[in-house]
Amino acid sequence: MTALLIFAAAFGNVFALGLQSLNVNGRHMAMAFVTSFGIGTMNLVLLKVMPGPTSAFEIAAFLAGGPLGIVASMYAHPHIVRLMQRRSPDFAKTKFCAPPHSNRRRSDTQPKPPSPPRRPQPWQDWHEL
Repeated sequence: MTALLIFAAAFGNVFALGLQSLNVNGRHMAMAFVTSFGIGTMNLVLLKVMPGPTSAFEIAAFLAGGPLGIVASMYAHPHIVRLMQRRSPDFAKTKFCAPPHSNRRRSDTQPKPPSPPRRPQPWQDWHEL
């Protein structure tokens, strides 16, 4: 039972952290606000359960929760955003969602840094450069 709780808390923690990262990058402020409570809750569960003696099975459950949680959050995030937009068509226009970042390319805003000097290949002589 403890291993299942540890797995669920590790999965939920990494799932929420993945969603949080995607929400911050997508400028979904309201969703990032809500996700923070999930991160805190899962961390609290892990800190309450893990400090005691743990078996190899419980450690394996903890380690398995992370990779599965991040993949699940990457899969679920677009569906969650789409669901929020479907429920509220003005979701992206609310004051909790900032405008997206500029789509300008780096070349439009800054000059390109000079390229490093070419290194000769083994079959080239220095004078051929």
